[in-house]
Amino acid sequence: LLRTFLSADWVNQIDEHALRRLDKSFILPSYKSQESDIIYHCRLKGTNVIFYVLLELQSIVDQQMPWRLLQYMVELWRSLNEELNLQDRRRKAFRLPAIIPIVVYNGTQEWSAKTQFKEYLSHGELFGDAVLSFQYHVFDLKRWTPADTSQLRQLLPLALNLDNTDGLDAFLIQLQASVDAIRQLDEQELAVLKQTYGIHGC
Repeated sequence: LLRTFLSADWVNQIDEHALRRLDKSFILPSYKSQESDIIYHCRLKGTNVIFYVLLELQSIVDQQMPWRLLQYMVELWRSLNEELNLQDRRRKAFRLPAIIPIVVYNGTQEWSAKTQFKEYLSHGELFGDAVLSFQYHVFDLKRWTPADTSQLRQLLPLALNLDNTDGLDAFLIQLQASVDAIRQLDEQELAVLKQTYGIHGC
């Protein structure tokens, strides 16, 4: 998913064998029944660089998204920090791991919430680097183009794209458009896709 839609050097350096999903969630109580988050522990190939990818699954535009993501990120850092002993945390060389926040959005309205935290602050631009700022990425599934779809070569993007259809007819059209990509899946990925969507004859 990241390699398909993020043009960043670090994306191609991710060690796929080291990917690990965290059994943690930091969704706020008021959002528990509406949205979900997925967190992956990641490593860059041949290095000790550890970072986390936070995927927030969203079906409606939430103008508070910068604030929500900040809370999730702080809670993740707090949780990771508590797993270390005090001596390690106080070392001069100690650094918190980076967190890459991404919103996977499948709502009907175009995403309109601010994607820069500084823009969510009142007159945040006046204070330059003195105020907190980060940017999150939005994968807007409803706005995917045929050109985007043609790039889908992995199981997760394919599944998200199929989930993004409305009604059986639209699903069948999208399934037909994805045949070439489906044929490139390995046996395990293909089995997951068939079981999830009841696909036969691929």
